[in-house]
Amino acid sequence: MSYARLKACHQKLHLASHRSLWRFKTILSIGTLLLLLILLPNAARADLIVTLSPSSLSASPGDTVTFMGQITNITGVDLNGTDMFLNFSGFDPTALIDVNQVFGTPDFLLLDHHISPLIDLFSLTVAPTTASGTYILALSLQDINNNTSSTVDAEVIVRGTVPVPEPSSGLMGMIGIASLVAMALGHKKKH
Repeated sequence: MSYARLKACHQKLHLASHRSLWRFKTILSIGTLLLLLILLPNAARADLIVTLSPSSLSASPGDTVTFMGQITNITGVDLNGTDMFLNFSGFDPTALIDVNQVFGTPDFLLLDHHISPLIDLFSLTVAPTTASGTYILALSLQDINNNTSSTVDAEVIVRGTVPVPEPSSGLMGMIGIASLVAMALGHKKKH
């Protein structure tokens, strides 16, 4: 094989490898672009939006509080209240008890691209033994078609309580003091 022929074969192979590499890069770029077009809109989009109003409530141990808010539906379909449910997470279940969704009873219709009126969303009870402090509960909204909202935080500020003695305890204390006074006075009269 002559040098000129060998050089021509080498150039053809080199050109073919560049074409194959270009094709591979083009296919990879198109595939990446398609993947981004498919995944990014779904990853960045929340089809449901839940807004708390207010997002923070104060309570004492033993109190039950109800959080209110609004729901925005941009799922592409009309939804009934019973088609949606709240997911609760990230809270202390010994401090915040009986966490219950209350919207959906009575049922209501939330049209696509509409915002609900201000409604009761959920209630919870602060356990009677809960210490003073701020307690956070994370929640998100989901519908029967698996559309979800971003997670929002509800905050419960638990106020401390001053223990009030029972009436019987106060009465017993007064009887005890009166008995001591009577005994002291009786003891002085004998001397």
